[in-house]
Amino acid sequence: MRLILVRHGAAVPKSQDPTRPLSPEGVASVQRMGQYLRRVPELDIGAIWYSPKLRARQTAEWIARELGFSGPMSVEPALEPDADVMDTVRAIDRVARSLMLVGHLPHLNLLASYLVCGQADAEIFAFAPAAVLCLERTSHRVWKVVWFLHPDMVP
Repeated sequence: MRLILVRHGAAVPKSQDPTRPLSPEGVASVQRMGQYLRRVPELDIGAIWYSPKLRARQTAEWIARELGFSGPMSVEPALEPDADVMDTVRAIDRVARSLMLVGHLPHLNLLASYLVCGQADAEIFAFAPAAVLCLERTSHRVWKVVWFLHPDMVP
Protein backbone atom coordinates (compact mmCIF):
# COMPACT_ATOMS: atom_id res chain seq x y z
CA MET A 1 0.00 0.00 0.00
CA ARG A 2 1.18 3.48 -0.82
CA LEU A 3 0.25 6.70 0.89
CA ILE A 4 0.58 9.96 -1.04
CA LEU A 5 0.63 12.94 1.34
CA VAL A 6 -0.12 16.31 -0.27
CA ARG A 7 -0.09 19.71 1.36
CA HIS A 8 -2.72 22.02 -0.10
CA GLY A 9 -1.58 24.71 -2.53
CA ALA A 10 -0.96 28.30 -1.48
CA ALA A 11 -4.14 29.98 -0.26
CA VAL A 12 -5.28 33.59 -0.12
CA PRO A 13 -4.78 35.35 3.22
CA LYS A 14 -7.53 35.02 5.81
CA SER A 15 -7.95 38.83 5.74
CA GLN A 16 -8.85 38.62 2.04
CA ASP A 17 -11.24 35.67 2.38
CA PRO A 18 -11.88 33.82 5.66
CA THR A 19 -12.58 30.56 3.79
CA ARG A 20 -9.01 30.74 2.36
CA PRO A 21 -9.47 29.32 -1.14
CA LEU A 22 -6.44 28.61 -3.28
CA SER A 23 -4.69 31.67 -4.66
CA PRO A 24 -4.06 31.86 -8.42
CA GLU A 25 -0.45 30.85 -7.70
CA GLY A 26 -1.73 27.98 -5.56
CA VAL A 27 -3.96 26.72 -8.36
CA ALA A 28 -1.08 26.92 -10.84
CA SER A 29 1.33 24.97 -8.61
CA VAL A 30 -1.28 22.31 -7.83
CA GLN A 31 -2.08 21.93 -11.54
CA ARG A 32 1.63 21.56 -12.37
CA MET A 33 2.02 18.98 -9.60
CA GLY A 34 -0.98 17.03 -10.87
CA GLN A 35 0.33 17.07 -14.43
CA TYR A 36 3.71 15.85 -13.21
CA LEU A 37 2.18 13.13 -11.02
CA ARG A 38 0.28 11.80 -14.04
CA ARG A 39 3.66 10.65 -15.41
CA VAL A 40 4.77 8.91 -12.21
CA PRO A 41 4.82 5.13 -12.68
CA GLU A 42 2.90 2.99 -10.22
CA LEU A 43 0.81 5.88 -8.88
CA ASP A 44 -2.19 3.63 -8.32
CA ILE A 45 -4.49 5.68 -6.09
CA GLY A 46 -7.57 3.92 -4.75
CA ALA A 47 -9.13 6.96 -3.06
CA ILE A 48 -8.46 10.58 -2.24
CA TRP A 49 -9.21 11.95 1.22
CA TYR A 50 -9.03 15.65 2.00
CA SER A 51 -9.57 17.84 5.03
CA PRO A 52 -12.81 19.80 5.43
CA LYS A 53 -11.00 23.07 4.62
CA LEU A 54 -11.80 24.62 1.21
CA ARG A 55 -8.15 24.87 0.11
CA ALA A 56 -7.63 21.14 0.71
CA ARG A 57 -10.76 20.21 -1.22
CA GLN A 58 -9.74 22.45 -4.12
CA THR A 59 -6.25 20.93 -4.14
CA ALA A 60 -7.70 17.42 -4.18
CA GLU A 61 -10.09 18.33 -7.00
CA TRP A 62 -7.37 19.94 -9.16
CA ILE A 63 -4.99 17.03 -8.71
CA ALA A 64 -7.76 14.50 -9.39
CA ARG A 65 -8.68 16.39 -12.55
CA GLU A 66 -5.06 16.47 -13.76
CA LEU A 67 -4.61 12.77 -12.99
CA GLY A 68 -7.88 11.80 -14.68
CA PHE A 69 -8.84 10.22 -11.34
CA SER A 70 -12.48 9.14 -11.18
CA GLY A 71 -12.35 7.09 -7.98
CA PRO A 72 -13.83 7.94 -4.60
CA MET A 73 -13.02 11.27 -2.99
CA SER A 74 -14.14 12.13 0.52
CA VAL A 75 -13.79 14.57 3.37
CA GLU A 76 -11.74 13.21 6.27
CA PRO A 77 -11.92 15.24 9.51
CA ALA A 78 -8.76 13.46 10.73
CA LEU A 79 -6.84 15.62 8.21
CA GLU A 80 -7.64 18.95 9.88
CA PRO A 81 -4.55 21.06 10.67
CA ASP A 82 -4.62 20.25 14.39
CA ALA A 83 -6.12 16.76 14.19
CA ASP A 84 -4.72 13.99 16.36
CA VAL A 85 -2.19 12.04 14.29
CA MET A 86 -3.33 8.76 15.84
CA ASP A 87 -6.88 9.32 14.54
CA THR A 88 -5.43 9.55 11.04
CA VAL A 89 -3.23 6.48 11.56
CA ARG A 90 -6.27 4.46 12.70
CA ALA A 91 -8.24 5.63 9.64
CA ILE A 92 -5.38 4.60 7.33
CA ASP A 93 -5.08 1.21 9.07
CA ARG A 94 -8.67 0.40 8.07
CA VAL A 95 -7.86 0.73 4.36
CA ALA A 96 -6.02 -1.74 2.14
CA ARG A 97 -5.79 0.34 -1.03
CA SER A 98 -3.39 3.18 -1.77
CA LEU A 99 -4.56 6.60 -0.64
CA MET A 100 -3.86 10.21 -1.41
CA LEU A 101 -4.31 12.45 1.64
CA VAL A 102 -4.60 16.21 1.15
CA GLY A 103 -4.07 18.23 4.29
CA HIS A 104 -2.26 20.96 6.18
CA LEU A 105 0.54 21.88 8.51
CA PRO A 106 1.32 21.00 11.18
CA HIS A 107 -0.64 17.77 10.76
CA LEU A 108 1.08 16.44 7.62
CA ASN A 109 4.57 16.98 9.07
CA LEU A 110 3.56 15.22 12.27
CA LEU A 111 1.82 12.36 10.46
CA ALA A 112 4.71 11.72 8.08
CA SER A 113 7.21 11.79 10.93
CA TYR A 114 5.14 9.35 12.97
CA LEU A 115 4.72 6.93 10.08
CA VAL A 116 8.41 6.93 9.14
CA CYS A 117 10.17 7.10 12.51
CA GLY A 118 7.46 6.45 15.11
CA GLN A 119 7.65 9.94 16.64
CA ALA A 120 5.29 12.66 15.48
CA ASP A 121 7.21 15.35 17.30
CA ALA A 122 10.39 14.54 15.37
CA GLU A 123 9.04 16.64 12.48
CA ILE A 124 11.50 15.24 9.97
CA PHE A 125 9.52 16.56 6.99
CA ALA A 126 8.76 20.13 5.94
CA PHE A 127 5.92 20.34 3.46
CA ALA A 128 5.84 23.47 1.32
CA PRO A 129 2.47 24.34 -0.26
CA ALA A 130 1.68 21.73 -2.97
CA ALA A 131 4.54 19.42 -1.86
CA VAL A 132 3.97 15.68 -2.18
CA LEU A 133 5.46 12.77 -0.22
CA CYS A 134 5.02 9.14 -1.25
CA LEU A 135 5.29 6.49 1.47
CA GLU A 136 4.99 2.73 1.15
CA ARG A 137 3.92 0.40 3.92
CA THR A 138 6.41 -2.42 4.38
CA SER A 139 4.53 -4.04 7.28
CA HIS A 140 1.89 -3.07 9.81
CA ARG A 141 2.56 0.60 10.67
CA VAL A 142 6.05 0.52 9.20
CA TRP A 143 6.49 2.95 6.30
CA LYS A 144 9.39 3.92 4.07
CA VAL A 145 9.89 7.00 1.91
CA VAL A 146 9.59 6.27 -1.80
CA TRP A 147 9.94 9.84 -3.09
CA PHE A 148 9.33 13.49 -2.19
CA LEU A 149 8.47 16.34 -4.57
CA HIS A 150 8.81 20.00 -3.70
CA PRO A 151 6.85 22.24 -6.11
CA ASP A 152 10.11 23.95 -7.16
CA MET A 153 11.29 20.58 -8.50
CA VAL A 154 8.35 20.31 -10.91
CA PRO A 155 8.82 21.97 -14.32
